[in-house]
Amino acid sequence: MGRLFRSAPGAADALVVLAGDHRGERVDFAAQLWADGYVATGPFVVSGGQIYGETTWAELMRARALARGVPPDRIRLQDRSTTTAEDARLSAELLGLQPGSRVILVTSPWHSERAAEHFREALGEGIEVLSCPSAEREGDWWNDAEDTRALVSELLKRLWSGEGG
Repeated sequence: MGRLFRSAPGAADALVVLAGDHRGERVDFAAQLWADGYVATGPFVVSGGQIYGETTWAELMRARALARGVPPDRIRLQDRSTTTAEDARLSAELLGLQPGSRVILVTSPWHSERAAEHFREALGEGIEVLSCPSAEREGDWWNDAEDTRALVSELLKRLWSGEGG
């Protein structure tokens, strides 16, 4: 079973941030983990394919990570995925980690459990996935169309276990 952290996750060999956050809170949280030294030598992967036109989630997240102080030579773009399962598979290929490695996975709280399951499967035995969800929003999220859409979408993906997800 993966672990959900609300505090310090411990040292890791890589950090992966998943797309889908229109406010940038995931990248901000991941950049803070980076600044706090949780990934001393490994890559900072931003994951997510096309959002509109030729623009990808990964490119938008890269720009935000750079603005938050993540060094450009450490950022890796995984810019082809359109589902969480593809995020996991394509990021695993990009990372090429060995057994005994640890990966910090940053996404939203409601997405973290399902995302960690996909990443554990894609990364394989011997690689630990540390699920570190970004902070939950305060206040009346149900009055925010984007938050409501994201939560309903996640619930539907949990109910429908078809290909992708």
